[in-house]
Amino acid sequence: MELDNKTYLLTDSGKFGKLAAAVGGVGLVLSVAGYFVDSAQFFHSWLTSFVFWTSIALGGLCFTMLHHLVAARWSVVLRRISENIMAILPIMVVFLIPVLFGLHDLYHWSHVDIVKADHLLQGKAAYLNPTFFVIRLAGYFLIWFILSRLLFKVSLRQDVGHDPSQVKKMRVISAPGMILFLIIPALKYSRNVPEALW
Repeated sequence: MELDNKTYLLTDSGKFGKLAAAVGGVGLVLSVAGYFVDSAQFFHSWLTSFVFWTSIALGGLCFTMLHHLVAARWSVVLRRISENIMAILPIMVVFLIPVLFGLHDLYHWSHVDIVKADHLLQGKAAYLNPTFFVIRLAGYFLIWFILSRLLFKVSLRQDVGHDPSQVKKMRVISAPGMILFLIIPALKYSRNVPEALW
């Protein structure tokens, strides 16, 4: 790779891009082979990898929003890295497709006969069902995509020249984003924690 000393952009990817594509291609072929060898294990492994990479992308989104909310200056040099990390969220939607095809291997509540035989699952059926699961996932990714896209677009505008109104706009985007991202799930799960653990 070659670095332009004036713009600090990589002008030549060299062999690294080709090597990364080759490794990715081999991994994809091995994943397909794994599906035919043991489909149940394939879906479990795929889900683990999917959650791992999605959580890294969400970490980039959370860091970026937190950076804007607290008006941090020290993290300006790291912000573009976190923005590029969160930019993979739309790509993760593609990797979600195998998870949707493997619902029956991954989640026992996706089987109608199991739900009918389990009183506890019947009580949760309104929430734990394939249709609502897909709707929730679509909603989550839509919110994450909108937040990451808006923040990234405003950040790129700042590269042209510093504008205080753009800084304010990023804070306005980040505030409700952080509420949706952290506070609502925390409130939801805190109700299930026994008081003794508080």
